[in-house]
Amino acid sequence: MKILAIDYGRKRIGASLFQVDELFTLPAIVLSSKFEAKEKVIQLLEEYSPDVVVLGNPPTGPIRKDIEKLSEMLLRQGVKVHLLDEGLTTVQAEHEMYLENVSAKDRKGLVDSMSAKSLLQAFIEKEQISS
Repeated sequence: MKILAIDYGRKRIGASLFQVDELFTLPAIVLSSKFEAKEKVIQLLEEYSPDVVVLGNPPTGPIRKDIEKLSEMLLRQGVKVHLLDEGLTTVQAEHEMYLENVSAKDRKGLVDSMSAKSLLQAFIEKEQISS
């Protein structure tokens, strides 16, 4: 099974991939415009061909509607989508990088990918998926 977790944002997209015995974060994708985001997600799907996509879903805020639209688009294309509360993923990612002595400057570029990794790990635990 191959699972792609996406921390979807208007400035950056973080992604993390799980496939048998492997869990790894992908480099954050920096967006030049919010209109580029869906295109980049489609590129991730084409490149990694996941069986399941996990989307971080914020409890509130304007990005929530964007996530819902993205989820609907993916479902129409036959992609299995799971929405997962991402309420604390950024905080968890920031804390983890702080503990690893990652500089504040470097954290900015890594936080989205690390947030996606947290989403993926939460989904794997919730669904009790083993490698």
